[in-house]
Amino acid sequence: MNTLSQTPDKNTRKYQHISREAQAQILQKMHLHSERDLAKQENISRTTLQHWKARFETLQGEDPALTQFFESPSGQAFLHTLYVATLLVFHQYGNCGIPSLEKFFSMIKTDRFVGSSIPSLQRMNKVLSRHIIAFGKEETERLASTMPHKAICCAVDENYILNDLTLVAIEPVSDFILLEELAKDRKAETWDKVCRGALVNLPITIQQFVGDEAAGLIKLATHHFKVIKGSDLFHVQQEITRGLTAPLARSLEQEKRTKDVLQKKKEESLAKFKEDLKSAKGIDELSKRGVNAGRRLCDISKQEKKNEKTIETIEHKKEEARENRQAISGAYHPFHSETGKKQEPKEVEKALESSFAALEKIADEQNLSDKQKEKLKKAKSLISSMIQVLIFFFAFLSSTIKELTLNEEEAKSFERLVSYYYWKERIRKTSGRKNKNKIRALVEQLQNELEIDFIWSQLHPERQHVWRLKALECAGIFQRSSSCVEGRNGCLSLKFHAFRHLTAEALQVLTVLHNFFSKRNDQTTAAERFFEQKPRDLLVYLLGKVELPRPRKVNPDRKRKERKKAA
Repeated sequence: MNTLSQTPDKNTRKYQHISREAQAQILQKMHLHSERDLAKQENISRTTLQHWKARFETLQGEDPALTQFFESPSGQAFLHTLYVATLLVFHQYGNCGIPSLEKFFSMIKTDRFVGSSIPSLQRMNKVLSRHIIAFGKEETERLASTMPHKAICCAVDENYILNDLTLVAIEPVSDFILLEELAKDRKAETWDKVCRGALVNLPITIQQFVGDEAAGLIKLATHHFKVIKGSDLFHVQQEITRGLTAPLARSLEQEKRTKDVLQKKKEESLAKFKEDLKSAKGIDELSKRGVNAGRRLCDISKQEKKNEKTIETIEHKKEEARENRQAISGAYHPFHSETGKKQEPKEVEKALESSFAALEKIADEQNLSDKQKEKLKKAKSLISSMIQVLIFFFAFLSSTIKELTLNEEEAKSFERLVSYYYWKERIRKTSGRKNKNKIRALVEQLQNELEIDFIWSQLHPERQHVWRLKALECAGIFQRSSSCVEGRNGCLSLKFHAFRHLTAEALQVLTVLHNFFSKRNDQTTAAERFFEQKPRDLLVYLLGKVELPRPRKVNPDRKRKERKKAA
């Protein structure tokens, strides 16, 4: 009798995970070996092999050739790429829901080979989300370890699109999202905490923050990071619109409605006058009703002339206000928009004050309310901040010239190079064909000047490369708006509208997709522009991490009920 200690240990069954493509490769060897030999050779159980074979034979129904392809290694690789790419592009990156994807896979009849039910796609989507977040962390650490140190400007803002407050910070030149996190408040201390955490492993130095005039952002820049806080030109123009151009537009619309009312009254009075004139033998024999109609016609004609003059005046004032608002935008550049030469801060300040004086004069002439005038004053009060940004930019430019040890003539050539890169970047940010063509002409002019510049043309190619890198860094330091953050908030709003909610994990996924997946027209991602290196392909990474689910067997009773319901 064997005691417990004498009983031989029972070998536990060892389960191993075999990918779908590997299974297809093993099945292709079935005609070369027996089941017993093949199972032993591949180190799998014979029953597992028999199960694979039976499943393959079950699938051969409607189209054996299609089954032969999809159950082959190439077919499995195609299905793998199809499913992962579809979830990535249409659901994670786009706004297509899981039920629509389930219907799509059912219509193309791949649901017989891959698990395509809503629960199956939801599980696969969760796995994808985890790996996308992991990819973002891995690539950020990998690329940051070899990227060159750079000085940047940081655009910051917050939004209330999600259930909680979201803090967003973006590097405007590359459009790389430095942080996008949920927070309880927008105090300077909270901003400082999340910013320090996001920048801890990045070899960058923030030289300037740009955003609205929130107290927390001003304190973050001046107190915590001890850098300059730039005013957002977008908000300056917005205050001008609210305080002047919008009220003018409303007044113009009201006067035009009055014009329509007068026209209608004129037609009614004219009809009555003509009717009475027909019944009377002459004007002297008009009835009292006809005389009154004639008087009303005269009064209405006077009112129409006055109305037309008012409309003409308001239209003129509105156009004048629009031109002065555009003049503020056109003047607020470190380099002149026509010559490309450096602008002195005092000249820019004088131009800005002149435009605001014209706007205030229009406001006084139109008798705007005190509240509307306050908005203009608020916009005008930001002139000093705008000039401080220009002074800082030229100080940074001077320190860069000093760092490169350039003499006076070389400094002029370098400034021309900075101006060239600055205006070249402005083409992408400018709207309107006329404005774009104007800047393109200036960029071509600066490029021609560089080609004939003796100092630039005599530089060694390696030295020219150093100049270009420094010029790009200088051109990127001057940022006058946080439009990139406003655009990002708009994208999040559309995403929230499509899915009715966004979790913290979903927000992380969207951040990674923005940085490492979305591309501009030049086919570069934000990460590639920021780190100056090409990151790994996200789809290839996910294909190596995510496996395809097998479709579940359909219960015969359930299948019968579904057919009956469909009939």
